[in-house]
Amino acid sequence: MSENCILSIDIGTHSTRVAIINTRGQILWLKKFSYTLHYINEAFIEQDAWPIVEHLKGLIDEATQTEFSICAAGIACQRSTVLAWDSETGKPLHAALSWMDTRAKGEVTALARQQKAIKQKTGLVLSPHYGATKLAWLQRHLTENGERVFQMGPLISFVLFHLVAGRPFICDESNAARTQLYDIYTRNWSLSLKQLFGVGTGLLPQVLPCCANYGNIMNARGKSIPLVAVSGDQNAAYFALHSLEVFRKGGAVVANLGTGAFLLVETHLEHSPSNLLHTLLYSSEGSVQYALEATINGAGSAVEWLCEQWIRAGVREGASTERDRDQFFKELALWFERYQTADVKIPVFINTLGGVAAPYWRQDIPHNFIGVSDSSSWYAKAMAVFESIAFWVRRNVEEIEASRPVKLLVVSGGLLVNNGFRQMLASAVGKKVVVNTQLESTLVGVAGLAFAQLGQSITVDDSQTSTVYSPIFCDELEERYQTFKHYLDNY
Repeated sequence: MSENCILSIDIGTHSTRVAIINTRGQILWLKKFSYTLHYINEAFIEQDAWPIVEHLKGLIDEATQTEFSICAAGIACQRSTVLAWDSETGKPLHAALSWMDTRAKGEVTALARQQKAIKQKTGLVLSPHYGATKLAWLQRHLTENGERVFQMGPLISFVLFHLVAGRPFICDESNAARTQLYDIYTRNWSLSLKQLFGVGTGLLPQVLPCCANYGNIMNARGKSIPLVAVSGDQNAAYFALHSLEVFRKGGAVVANLGTGAFLLVETHLEHSPSNLLHTLLYSSEGSVQYALEATINGAGSAVEWLCEQWIRAGVREGASTERDRDQFFKELALWFERYQTADVKIPVFINTLGGVAAPYWRQDIPHNFIGVSDSSSWYAKAMAVFESIAFWVRRNVEEIEASRPVKLLVVSGGLLVNNGFRQMLASAVGKKVVVNTQLESTLVGVAGLAFAQLGQSITVDDSQTSTVYSPIFCDELEERYQTFKHYLDNY
């Protein structure tokens, strides 16, 4: 086919997807593969990086054998996941430390007095979820075990090392910024931050703008595809959603609700309010765009936690874990059907799974139910968990509104598969929620960045595909939110 298309890749927390996308944002071909996280304990959360690269190569080979005309490629990757690998063989020297991993929170506590200086360079609040302390942990671990020749960096650097011809040691700016070692204002690695965190000067990759010439991806038959865009997954999702007509009317905040949740809105402020992040959104050689960002750790991860609790309770004794999971999500759909009408007392879930991010940035608040009893149903607990995700979104919208008005949320992500949650979100936040039912935001967004680098643009017709959910006020829901907020404000 003669139509120019982008090979778009999204490397997420639980799966990687490869798509072929045209300038109308249409997905012409899509395949994916899944993988698991390894929960060693609550702080140690790891991932095998080698299978990600191996399976990805296979899907790229499949995509390049289709009839579509692929002119370039773009890659979006989960942010803040880091690893180290042998600089000669390319083999990982340790499992990747997930963005959810907090094994180095002790080092973060020791650096508390440096928090202001760190945020002035990176736009980030000091947190063990970012890469700096995890990279320092990897460096110490490897050198103590006799490793001397290795490279380390964000997961995207490992992927690029194996996909791009010549094995370059490179990274894009949006992923580099998530290490908390990159000065997003001078757009360089910060020597003072590397010294502060104890990360070796020569161990980090060269950084390129998000839209740049990264070299050529080679398939198994020697065909080359120019890689012209690389970014964080949330950054790419924002790029797609902000192109929708409803967003251009003003007053909108993008919310991407996956394993974690992220609220983003472009800003011309030089720095963010103290409890929000100032994020390098995307960049080219001559320009850079920043955003205010709120991060929520307990989103889809809280639903996974609830699923595990349900399984452990023996609701389906004798069934396999996979069958149990399927049954849980079937039950969940039925529970949401009851949500608006059921006369059942719903507790408040203090959702601190993965640690509290914006706007409190705490690691010491335990997750727990308030108002739950032994007789509380799984329906009530499940609705409380989903309400807690919506409450976190509202709490951070309130922080954003301190600097700008917010009229509506433009949302995407796996949590929105359930229509009941979409309405719950609108009612809990008290804002209109707009969902584009046909937009794969991360895949389309990174394709849009790639087209932009080629001097083209994606034009998405969202006139028939965007659904608006208006808030429905409920006294009991408002009371539960105020309980949630009061608890966290005063813990």
